[in-house]
Amino acid sequence: MGDLSAMRLDEEHPQRRTARLKLFEPAEMRHGTQVQRVHLLDLSVAGALLHTTEPPEAGSTVMLVCPKFTRMAKVAWIKERRIGLSFIRTLGKAELAETISPPAAR
Repeated sequence: MGDLSAMRLDEEHPQRRTARLKLFEPAEMRHGTQVQRVHLLDLSVAGALLHTTEPPEAGSTVMLVCPKFTRMAKVAWIKERRIGLSFIRTLGKAELAETISPPAAR
């Protein structure tokens, strides 16, 4: 799955400027003193879509901790248990490729 050509622009949300890659990866979101397990549903260099049981308020600053990167982000929107994050500092293409690559064989 390490192929960036699989990324696509979101036809439902044409205002998005970056392509998004669908994922289903466990991650951690930190907000203040709260730490919760979340699922990363899609990812781009500019942001992410998460599923969470307790979303923070829109506009909140959170830290997304994934196995291969950590980023500060703003909660751009909330819809039920899904939240959209906008990264404060974008992911580099190499970081994105590393994130979507399969784990190395042992």
